[in-house]
Amino acid sequence: WTYENGLLALLTVSLGFTIWDRVALTILGPAILRDLRLDNTALGIMAGALSVTLALSGYFFGVAADRSQGRKRLLLGGILLFSLFSSISGLAVSLLTMVAARLFMGLTEGPILPLSYSIVAMESSPHRRGLNHGIMANFATCLLGGVIGPVVLTHLATAYGWRVAFYV
Repeated sequence: WTYENGLLALLTVSLGFTIWDRVALTILGPAILRDLRLDNTALGIMAGALSVTLALSGYFFGVAADRSQGRKRLLLGGILLFSLFSSISGLAVSLLTMVAARLFMGLTEGPILPLSYSIVAMESSPHRRGLNHGIMANFATCLLGGVIGPVVLTHLATAYGWRVAFYV
């Protein structure tokens, strides 16, 4: 078990949880819409809010990461703030509060992917860069975010409500 493998595992899991939360809105959408008395257009607005700020912050923090030596600190700050705003999504009582939480989530999630890729590229053995990026991207996105996340989220929402799924 090397530093490279440990870092890869840690970054894969943290990226997987950001993807997990990104799909949470879609998976939990019916319960959220029913509870907040919203329609499908509102669900699209909530999803779009996250996507817009995620794309913008990913670009700007990616540029900042290329100019700084503090990539790991930026990543840790992004993950902590993202987790906070994800939990705040569970406190939403209206479209406005959910959109606000999702906007801030996007701002703080945006740097996670580019910073993770950058760190993996720097810390990987030259002969494992492609493999490590493939493991991180595919395990995080497909396995954690696309398979495990929806199953766990629906079980949590069924047992405890959709809000608890966001807290987790």
